[in-house]
Amino acid sequence: MKLIRLVDKLLFLIGIKSYRWKIAICSKKGKKIKIIKIFNPGFFEFWADPFFVKFKKKKYIFFEIYNYLKKKGEISCVEISNNNIIDKKKILELKYHLSYPNIFKHKKNFYLIPESYENNKTTIYKSTKFPYKWKKFNTLFHGKKICDTTVLTHNKKLWLFFNKAEKNLNEFNKRLYIYESKDYNFNKIFSHKKNPVINNLYSSRSAGSFFKEKKNLIRPAQINKKNIYGYGLSLNKVVKLDLNRFEQVEILRITPKSFNNKNICGVHHYSKINDELFLTDLCFRFSF
Repeated sequence: MKLIRLVDKLLFLIGIKSYRWKIAICSKKGKKIKIIKIFNPGFFEFWADPFFVKFKKKKYIFFEIYNYLKKKGEISCVEISNNNIIDKKKILELKYHLSYPNIFKHKKNFYLIPESYENNKTTIYKSTKFPYKWKKFNTLFHGKKICDTTVLTHNKKLWLFFNKAEKNLNEFNKRLYIYESKDYNFNKIFSHKKNPVINNLYSSRSAGSFFKEKKNLIRPAQINKKNIYGYGLSLNKVVKLDLNRFEQVEILRITPKSFNNKNICGVHHYSKINDELFLTDLCFRFSF
């Protein structure tokens, strides 16, 4: 193990990173996946957890930038045109790690919930000037380690999906919790009767925003393995959802084997762009 770490450090010094995440645009036709574009991070960074937003004919990606030197993530936003980055700005950096910037809209306002479990609470931000200016709006789950909060509005009800750790951080990858909120202030929330509604490694942890496909509600979920984080993801059709029941059925599985590239060893996020294209993040065994 010490030798592996030493080799990793030597490779890092000459510009080669091991197990590095990059954001990619991919196409999906049935079960066939094809890489269209890979965005290369800065020298001391990896990029992950992309969320696609279209606003006033412009296209944006909100995502985590992890800084190897600072050893923490921050939230950034890029504008893209013709699959190229034309503007990039940091929108949120704090003393603790941030990732998974779940974006949702209510009426004319955009909201952001980044993963911030190191701060032992979940903070919601509201845009004051979209997409680059944000302010604190509300704070939930004080004293709790919550990750990958995903907001869903469905059948005129507002839901919070998230993963929670109580004894050790590995529980993030196994336990899915659902809460219903009575309004967008999130001051009155109610726990699902069967929380945690899922308790396994292959369909629990959130992997991006819900989306519609052929009138079906689809939930992306990570596929994790014992001692392997972010191995793959699944797309799951939500069959039942209320405070007493939750049921999802897997309709597609995406793993490193889905890509024609043996250097790819992980994929753990899905953000729909349109009926054919989606954003994801890919982990490369070795990368410049």
